[in-house]
Amino acid sequence: MTLVASADIGYGNKIALRDIPKGAQVTKYGLSIGTALADIQAGDHVHIHNGESHRGRGDKELFLSETKALMPQVSGLRRTGSACIDLAWVAAGRFDAYYEYNLQP
Repeated sequence: MTLVASADIGYGNKIALRDIPKGAQVTKYGLSIGTALADIQAGDHVHIHNGESHRGRGDKELFLSETKALMPQVSGLRRTGSACIDLAWVAAGRFDAYYEYNLQP
């Protein structure tokens, strides 16, 4: 099998080994990790832009409602995906504040 990446795909990111139709399960090592939000061609980068993870915490609707309430009160919102990095950037002065709902070790 020969596979050509359709774009640069960073270390640790996923690449589609076969075509995945919109709505189909996305699998990694034989386990379902999400659902395709769009048609994904073999060789495409598979990430949050074209797939929805099944590994969320189950609080997406709460997060969206809290974000909607917060946005009119701030000039911007950034999320790195790492509580550790977010907290370090607040300590370093790169971020003004940090908020995390239900953070656990």
